Amino acid sequence: MGFSELDIIREIIRLVPKDPHGLLEIGKDDSFARRMENGIYVFNSDMMTQSSDMLPGMNLRNFSRKCVIANISDLASKGAEPILFMCSLGIPGGSSLLECRELLEGIVEGTSEYSTYLVGGDISRAEEYVIDGFSVGLVRGKLISRSGAREGDVIYSTGLFGLTWIGYRILLEGLETPGDLRTRALELLYRPRAHVREGVLISENGLATSSTDSSDGLYRALLNISEASEVSAVVENLPIDPEAEEFLLEVGIDLVEPTFYGGEEYCLVFTTPQSKTRILEDLFSDLRIPLYRIGRIGQGRGVFMRKDGSLLRLPPGGWIHTFQT
Repeated sequence: MGFSELDIIREIIRLVPKDPHGLLEIGKDDSFARRMENGIYVFNSDMMTQSSDMLPGMNLRNFSRKCVIANISDLASKGAEPILFMCSLGIPGGSSLLECRELLEGIVEGTSEYSTYLVGGDISRAEEYVIDGFSVGLVRGKLISRSGAREGDVIYSTGLFGLTWIGYRILLEGLETPGDLRTRALELLYRPRAHVREGVLISENGLATSSTDSSDGLYRALLNISEASEVSAVVENLPIDPEAEEFLLEVGIDLVEPTFYGGEEYCLVFTTPQSKTRILEDLFSDLRIPLYRIGRIGQGRGVFMRKDGSLLRLPPGGWIHTFQT
């Protein structure tokens, strides 16, 4: 049975919670309006397409939710709390209204997890499912860029690495793993989380000199800070998940690639002055929030790893879109 964008709009009106601060209603108006409080606002856009971002076995609900997470994670890395989300949807011909509803439910789930709202967007026919997200966040503390790291700063991560690398190999190469490890790896790929609480915490307490997220892998996160701040990043403690480490060593896979070149972990990677590390670590410990000290900022440029007393420059890698002519 056929349907039109009007049917999808009716589903939006039915499914999407109303923003209590909104002055115009989604689905009933062609724009959104809200009276904004004073502060620093951060704006971010992140797109996902079916062919590039929808992994084998991923349903539409998790696909659309992941687009919300990707947008909100970028806000978190700036110390911003999400307040609004918008998106344009590309719907392929032959889709059912049930599939469109599943797509919308994932967006609503993602925004609800972070106490924000879908407030508008657009719908069009496309060759495949496309979600082009746009998010707005509010910084109440210090805005954190990628460009503030200084020599001697300590590098931290709010999570560990290796699981998503394993998850990609399970899905794309048929890697055999123990059941529990498989479950954890795929769960992290299908249903990641944005580290908003952590980002807001370091912002409001003025504890970070630079920050980014690891959506494109740890190497690229560190490289982004290195290039923006004109410093080098030296990893001294490999931040790999213990279960992933045990498995990789058992099957003879070197730990460097899974740690640095995974992607879509959505951890925050940030730097803190040495003088504030005790305050930072005590704060996260008191709140029982995981935090990992992984290295230091040095002179020069690039990403390095200290291993067996030597300093090794890591080769380029991490997720990046490429286009062929």
